[in-house]
Amino acid sequence: MSRIPAPITLKGKALQLLAARDYTRAEMERKLAQWLRERSAREEEAEAAPLDAEMQQVDQASAIAEALDAMEAKGFLDDQRAAEALIHRRAGKLGNSRIQQELRQKGLDASAIEQAMEAVPGSELERAREIWQRKFGSVAGSPQERLRQMRFLASRGFSSAVVHQVVRGNPDE
Repeated sequence: MSRIPAPITLKGKALQLLAARDYTRAEMERKLAQWLRERSAREEEAEAAPLDAEMQQVDQASAIAEALDAMEAKGFLDDQRAAEALIHRRAGKLGNSRIQQELRQKGLDASAIEQAMEAVPGSELERAREIWQRKFGSVAGSPQERLRQMRFLASRGFSSAVVHQVVRGNPDE
């Protein structure tokens, strides 16, 4: 006899998501709201009973807030830890402006981003030089190659001053 799995709860889904990686509160709100919308749509299909959509959204928002408050109280959800995890994953490949952009997309405010950016390892120049060395290894021989190298570093979010310094190959500046 096969067992029918119990339906997953909101807190259960939140824990499931947090088991994979750290999320900010804003990310979790979006993910849980999407999950609830999908679950409601499946239930409505099965039951064919129309629900008051506005009332359902209010209930969902308060349920999500309550679940996330509980996760924060237990230390499972922490915006600063999520920011540090992102920095740890991405600092070896990206410049400061791109890292800040990703932190903003995750729903962090300016003060939290500023605090998190203090944890970025090494200087932006050191990181850019390391990436440039791995990718190109030598100073560009032609203006077209130099532009290609500059575009590459700029697309990674490094400042123009750092990009120019690295592509020129001036180690002392």
